[in-house]
Amino acid sequence: MKLLTSTVLLATALLVTATVNTDVLTAAGVQVNWDNPAGYRDINQGNRNRVRYEQSVFKELGKEFAKLAEQLPNDQFLMIQVSDLDLAGDVTYGQGRTIRIIKEMNTPKMTFAYQLLNKDKTVVIEGNAKLNNIHFMQNTSRINMRKKLGYEKEMIETWFDDNLSTHYR
Repeated sequence: MKLLTSTVLLATALLVTATVNTDVLTAAGVQVNWDNPAGYRDINQGNRNRVRYEQSVFKELGKEFAKLAEQLPNDQFLMIQVSDLDLAGDVTYGQGRTIRIIKEMNTPKMTFAYQLLNKDKTVVIEGNAKLNNIHFMQNTSRINMRKKLGYEKEMIETWFDDNLSTHYR
């Protein structure tokens, strides 16, 4: 299998490595692998360049995982293997342009496997997550609604608190 790799160093000291089959984001306490993004249900922004938009989404959501991983003890490392992503809303085409319309019926969804590892690489906890925030328009704070990918970020925060909170409190 041939891999085309490009690496970009972010200002926040995150390392993003994009490959044809897998995109990886690594920060101090987390590694996020984006497997086969071409197969994701909905990661389209419409008029924007798809590859650049995907990289932007991966960077934003990866930074969210990294922010949350800062709550973990220093000797623990979180690994995320994303297999599907469906952004909130839906892209509508018409009148020579495309835009993402956010409606309740188009909920944000994300599927991934995760492992929380100790420094010696022993598994603390592992599992599969299938996130679907069906009440995203009612439950999302106004602050998060205005953030880029705010619905998705809030969904990830809720998962982290519900599944990993006993490992960092």
